[in-house]
Amino acid sequence: MVATQPSTTLEDNIVMRWHLKLAHMNKAAMIKMVKEDLADGMNGLSLDDFKKTPLKCITCEGAKAKRMSFKRQEGKRTTECGARVMSDVCYVGVTTPGGARYFQLVQDEVWRGDCTEK
Repeated sequence: MVATQPSTTLEDNIVMRWHLKLAHMNKAAMIKMVKEDLADGMNGLSLDDFKKTPLKCITCEGAKAKRMSFKRQEGKRTTECGARVMSDVCYVGVTTPGGARYFQLVQDEVWRGDCTEK
């Protein structure tokens, strides 16, 4: 005997379709919309639909997941000024009077900016 699972395709799961249409709105807000009839077109959705099919959105679960932080590694930073620099090219957003549209930010790893002798 083969156990069949309820169909969880997007076409069959009306709650999930509304979740996506409403830009990943949370379940409680969607239930409130149904109860108070706040949106046109949601009259085909009932509170029983929320009980029958769980709202499992991979995108929402991934967005709520906590990222592991990188531990600071001892001894990896250089101690000599100018030995390691970082560079980033950024778009300004407008053309400057000199005709430039980008700028380059250069940072020294030791001083994070100012590399003058003190």
